[in-house]
Amino acid sequence: MRPAAAALPIVCWLSWLPAAGAQQPDVQSRVKTIVELGCSGAGAAKSVAALRSLLDEQIAFAPLDRREAFSEPAGWLRVCRLAATRKAADEPAVLSGFHDHPEFALRLAFLWRAEAEKPGPIVDLAERLLRERAGEVDRFPSLAAAVCVVFDRERTWEFGKSPDAIEIFDYFTSNDSRLLLSTRETPPELLVHVVDSLVGADQLAWALDRYAGDRQIGKRYAQVTYDRAHFPGGAPLKLASSRATLADMLKLGGVCRHQTHYAMHTAKAQGIPSAYVRATGSDVSHAWLGFLEVSGESARWNCDTGRFGEYSQMTGRIADPQTGRSVGDGRLALAAVAASEPPDVRWYATALVDAAARLADSKSPYPPEPPEGVTSAARENSPALRLSLLEAAVNASPAHAPAWDATAAMAAEGLLSPDDALRWARAAVDLCGADFPDFAFEALGPLINSVKDPAREDEMWEWVYARFSGGSGERGPSARKPAPRQPPRRADLAARARFAQGEVWEKAGDPARAWDRYSDVIDRFANNGPFIVDAASRCEALLVREGKPEADAIALYARAFAKVSRPSPSTSPEFLVASNYARIGGRYAALLDTAGRDAEAAKVRATLPVAPKKPRP
Repeated sequence: MRPAAAALPIVCWLSWLPAAGAQQPDVQSRVKTIVELGCSGAGAAKSVAALRSLLDEQIAFAPLDRREAFSEPAGWLRVCRLAATRKAADEPAVLSGFHDHPEFALRLAFLWRAEAEKPGPIVDLAERLLRERAGEVDRFPSLAAAVCVVFDRERTWEFGKSPDAIEIFDYFTSNDSRLLLSTRETPPELLVHVVDSLVGADQLAWALDRYAGDRQIGKRYAQVTYDRAHFPGGAPLKLASSRATLADMLKLGGVCRHQTHYAMHTAKAQGIPSAYVRATGSDVSHAWLGFLEVSGESARWNCDTGRFGEYSQMTGRIADPQTGRSVGDGRLALAAVAASEPPDVRWYATALVDAAARLADSKSPYPPEPPEGVTSAARENSPALRLSLLEAAVNASPAHAPAWDATAAMAAEGLLSPDDALRWARAAVDLCGADFPDFAFEALGPLINSVKDPAREDEMWEWVYARFSGGSGERGPSARKPAPRQPPRRADLAARARFAQGEVWEKAGDPARAWDRYSDVIDRFANNGPFIVDAASRCEALLVREGKPEADAIALYARAFAKVSRPSPSTSPEFLVASNYARIGGRYAALLDTAGRDAEAAKVRATLPVAPKKPRP
């Protein structure tokens, strides 16, 4: 496994398909024949069966580093699977449409999340685009693919439904020359964060006219005045009496979700990928902006605009534009680097993940018969082979999230040995920790938790703790030379690792060790995110479970309350109420009340911020 590249070179966006003649002639010609037979009347379903057999053959006998042996059959297998969603009589025509527009077909097929997206609505949009905008689809194949996987489901927001897919497609094709980032050059994996507009073309055009050429995306968040009469004042939202257009937001103001909405759409209007990021502390949620920040020949996701207070130490969440599922914002940075890989690399990595999934299908008639001239035995279908395919995918593209997700799923199923789980956990930190620490940590949980020995789990989490708290962690299991790049110091991730250790020992029935780990979170990370609140709650539960006196819980919260910093008086009310100071102090006062220590409770409560009338910003 090799380290991931940190930069996103824009020049890599310009080359999409493998060079002519780069495919292995035998595999390429066989794929071509299978697809053309499907187009001529045999149908997509029969092409699917034939391509699966061909892919099985490559899994069993081809060198794993032969890209074309996997990418070619896997790509067209995906295309044929999409076409096979139609009635048998309609399959040849649908497949022929894809065959006649191969750049669009392959971009769409490799972008499609087969495990999470229903193919039917995607094919509906693809047919509509080819029927109504065929010429533009050929000019903008990546844009067309992104539109198909984003608009395959209805999306709504506070003030209505998302616009029509064709309306958004037409906006970007007609305005491409005015955009800061051309939709003809941006990879489809990033374009899904451009086309997922919740406002119509008229509002995007308004934003483009107002901000054309202006790269100061972050400044637009604060241009929407905060409606403090609404929150925390409790008055009706001014924006609610309007049509809630982008112009209305600029004129009337709003709260954090409207600030984010405004800035996000002014970015999309210029072709810049952007996202609505949010997190929740106590009962107050907060939203901020994520956008692709381009500088010279590199780009990165900037998720700092509007992210302040306790939220600066919290992992944000975004709604995946393709599935609507909530995912960690660390995947944005990962997607940017993965998208910078040449398409043949991304497609090869996807093909290997597909091959591993193919082996996991119990209905798969594996192994196939050896092709003519091959005398070697077929590779055995085993977890080891699946891991080899996934490792080859990660070596080709370390930022390819599906490969990490598939490995984590195998770990959750108990299919990884402890040594393999620890090796992959180490690889997650070594390959992703420096540039994608949030995603690396996300990948670690299933891997480490699959090791059912509490002592080994604790040891591995201790190693993770050391890596994210600034130590090398090289005393951990399977120690070897340090990784070329050390992960950044991240107090929030170190705190989460320590908390995970507490959960390991609590689950193992060792309350003393669980207490030690949770207690360390209280002592070390009182002001690094919301972790002290959860740690104190777990310690309190342990005390109750062990039948300890009420005074012990009061002493616990007195100690915790002494460690949290009191927020500045200038802090916004919505962040005061969500602060560790307010949450720990509130619980401390409640325990004092229960114990009849009213004067002490009143003294603590007098120091706490007043909760706003409306808990939602």
